[in-house]
Amino acid sequence: MRKIGFILLLAGFALLSAHQISFHASSDIGRLLTEGQLILGGKADQILHTNYFSYTEPTAPFINHHWLTAVLFFLLSQGLGLAGLNAVYVGLGALAFWIYLREAEREVGLGLPGVLAALALPMLALRNGLRPEIASVVLLAVFVAILRGVRSRRMGTAWLWVLPAVELLWANLHPGFALGPVIFGCYLIGLFLEDRASELKTWLAPFLVTSISGIANPNGLAGWLLPATVANNYGMPVQENEALFKLQSFSTTVFIEIALVAFAISAFLALRKRARTDWGLLLFAMGTGLATLLFFRIYVFFGSVALLSICANWRACTKERLPSSMVWIGGIIGALVSMTMLSASWASFGLDERIGDGDLAGFLRINKVDGRIFNNYQSGGYYIHHFPGRKVFIDSRPEAYTASFLQNEYLKALADDGAWRILVAKYDLRVIGFTQFNSNEGEFLVRRFRDPDWAPVFLGATPVLVRRLPEYQALIDKYAPRAR
Repeated sequence: MRKIGFILLLAGFALLSAHQISFHASSDIGRLLTEGQLILGGKADQILHTNYFSYTEPTAPFINHHWLTAVLFFLLSQGLGLAGLNAVYVGLGALAFWIYLREAEREVGLGLPGVLAALALPMLALRNGLRPEIASVVLLAVFVAILRGVRSRRMGTAWLWVLPAVELLWANLHPGFALGPVIFGCYLIGLFLEDRASELKTWLAPFLVTSISGIANPNGLAGWLLPATVANNYGMPVQENEALFKLQSFSTTVFIEIALVAFAISAFLALRKRARTDWGLLLFAMGTGLATLLFFRIYVFFGSVALLSICANWRACTKERLPSSMVWIGGIIGALVSMTMLSASWASFGLDERIGDGDLAGFLRINKVDGRIFNNYQSGGYYIHHFPGRKVFIDSRPEAYTASFLQNEYLKALADDGAWRILVAKYDLRVIGFTQFNSNEGEFLVRRFRDPDWAPVFLGATPVLVRRLPEYQALIDKYAPRAR
């Protein structure tokens, strides 16, 4: 029963996490693969410290917080292909999912965590696209397993010295490395709350070393402080950083809200009964829960931690365990919910590159559509991947561009035709190419379709327009009538 339960849950996780690779739908993966290739090809200094891919702000300072992930992604794609890279990505997510399930099973058996996980699979599954945050997902799970193991005395305190090494690696993979010292600190506070202050001596030194080990990155102190400062320069709103209540249209939002309520109830009961629960985990779950309300993307870390904390709170409040057979009930309900979610994105299910994803790049190559391109925020990664030698107007790293540029040039040009004409003259823009777009960007495209200075030559979900210049006249004559 237990093995079957684990297999079913892990299979459900993999099914909901396996999305085909799309360079035009994902703003990260195309740039990441190119970054890895260039770092290994001798351009590490430019990729690590400058806004290398931009022709608009090439000298803007940039702290590359995911350089090692880019290198590993590129190497895996070269050795295993894109489908193999995607399979490793899903496998890493499943590993983290298994670690949390195993920890929860130690608390209350597989019944309760199995039911909770089955119902919450749409929230617990990996987000679309191969994202560098997978490093934080996995390494946070490692921190949880070691800290809980030492706290429960299943593992010796020597294991705490593994965490500085994990943190050093993490600091070069993703800015989520800040979560390592945070959860470690929560467990130190937890020792006080559990009347185990005498153990602090053996915990304190590994904690201090863990906290400062993140400074060992190519950008030193600036890179170490990055998680606290990365959003300070954002000159434009980023949807995944919005407050949860603003994103009610997202399919996962309702699952996140239910998880927040369930965790809050379990925490209230534990606090009310003064139960001897895992206080370090409880404090960390509280922090990530509150952060999720303010920054949507934090739910990636809150979901699994909340599931584990609910199980720990259950054990602290009652010694009863749900029977393992409950996994089947939760599994059936969870399967129905998950299949509903999967059916909505069935077209993107799989591991390899999405069919037709490279059609736009092929069109631009065959027709030799050169010249400076005006692309939008989401499209930069596509052009960086398919045309690594061609600079872009902007890409999906708002921290790599100054706030004045984002507000006074990019966003203003999308909304104001006068500002757009100034931008065209300043950068000698000759091509417009969006791979996906929101309503504001869509309105901008509609105005360009009506603009006598521009001609559409490629339509569909990835429109391309060129300026009416002599060098593009043959292209316009061939494609513009059909595009219109």
